[in-house]
Amino acid sequence: MTCEPIELEQSAMNPDDIKKYLKKMPTGWKVVENKLLRKEYPFLNFKQSMAFANDVATIAEKENHHPQLNVSPSEVEIEISTHALNGLTPNDFILAAKIDDL
Repeated sequence: MTCEPIELEQSAMNPDDIKKYLKKMPTGWKVVENKLLRKEYPFLNFKQSMAFANDVATIAEKENHHPQLNVSPSEVEIEISTHALNGLTPNDFILAAKIDDL
């Protein structure tokens, strides 16, 4: 699957749909206030964290759907949301699954 362009007349997913999509996701993803997905990825050092963050950036550019990345020497925290709709859409789950495939 690939991320689809968002139409501004679309609405964000409702809590029931979010739960259905989350059940299909690999473990570790958390839904925050039904508005974003968050996951932390641990690493041994900053070089590994940055390499992972760069790989995430490559996927995000290809999908034209950009997460927030917080990079530290031992972890990369990722938050994904559809900002234009102030909530979650299937695109967020698609991007999250592709990131987990790394």
